[in-house]
Amino acid sequence: MARIRRCKLFWAASEADDITNYRIYWANDATVGYDDSFIDVGLVTEIEIPERITHVGGPVMFGITALDKDGNESDMTTIAEPFQVEIPQAPQRLRLSPADEYLIVESPEADVFEPEVIRSLVEQLESGGDADTFDEHDFASEEQTEGAPARFDIGSIF
Repeated sequence: MARIRRCKLFWAASEADDITNYRIYWANDATVGYDDSFIDVGLVTEIEIPERITHVGGPVMFGITALDKDGNESDMTTIAEPFQVEIPQAPQRLRLSPADEYLIVESPEADVFEPEVIRSLVEQLESGGDADTFDEHDFASEEQTEGAPARFDIGSIF
């Protein structure tokens, strides 16, 4: 799912005194006409383009007309060129590897982990070992009263 920027259409108001509505037309083509899809937008001079129009998957041509109190419709004014939503290609081959430096952080559970076990896990990671193939290590904490083992998560040190 991509995220696209919303766009607005702007126009100068008709100089006629009896305008009651503007109508936006659109077509999935390089031209737009009175037979294409439209929406009435009221007496405004800008609208945010509705999502159902911008997600059509190709170029969209817009036109606007003014309607008077008797329902007569003006000539159509169109944008200079079709509107096209261009979604950039997503980055590829995202991966994670250990850095050459370490970050020392204080954690309430820092005393639970034995330095030898951490060193062994880091060495396995640096040697190309897969996190899923690491041996599970159980630790007993002085704070654990029921004897339940604590589990070490290699991701917690990064």
